[in-house]
Amino acid sequence: IWKGDTRNPSDLCPDIFE
Repeated sequence: IWKGDTRNPSDLCPDIFE
């Protein structure tokens, strides 16, 4: 989980890097 984002970090950049 990135900043509450459940998207797959392998698919797209996690919000923590944005």
